Amino acid sequence: MQKIDQAEIRTIDITSTIIPPEEPFGPDQISTRVLNESLIYPLKKYQLAIDDSTYLMVTLKSHLGTHVECPNHLLPNGKDITEFPVETWFGRMVFFKFDLPPQTPITRNHLIEIDQERLKGKDIVLLHSTATKKDEVPQLTPEVGHYFLEKKVKMVGFDTSIGFALPAKGNTHDILLENNVPLLEWVINLDKLQQDVSYLISLPGLKVKGMDASPVWAVVLEGMEVR
Repeated sequence: MQKIDQAEIRTIDITSTIIPPEEPFGPDQISTRVLNESLIYPLKKYQLAIDDSTYLMVTLKSHLGTHVECPNHLLPNGKDITEFPVETWFGRMVFFKFDLPPQTPITRNHLIEIDQERLKGKDIVLLHSTATKKDEVPQLTPEVGHYFLEKKVKMVGFDTSIGFALPAKGNTHDILLENNVPLLEWVINLDKLQQDVSYLISLPGLKVKGMDASPVWAVVLEGMEVR
């Protein structure tokens, strides 16, 4: 049995914090909140009749903040969040960091160069670039999706420094979902990662039949060798 020294483990929280509004908002704000993955309505507190405790009613978009996304987001008969084995959401993670000129298309050759045969199958991939402006982010080409399928990657995550939705049809986002590879979106703090291979935990907060996505609390564990 392999031993882990907790004193040596470094934890990096890659989850965005969502602050619900205190007051109701109008229809004109809904589209902005949808695009920003921040659609959550004011929390409503209720008093339980049987004791002095309270509970909250929460109305939110399934794609809220840092979240995992499943095939039925794209395909009417695609897998929902309950149809994936629990080990989908955690495991060995390989970190790809790109330092490229603005808007560079990321190709298969870029992946081969940066991968260096680190991907072994059933890995999770996190993608990040050094771009700091929205109009500078490199774009994943469709061959990136096919490369990850060949490598039998089980989940792919990225932050806003990576573009993934071009072209409009047949992009990496769609290729992965169509082949039952969930996505981990809107992660943060990837610039704080120090290991190129580590361990990721991103368990969905909602195990609800039919859900196409769920908010997660995702963390990366560094300081140990992950084979």
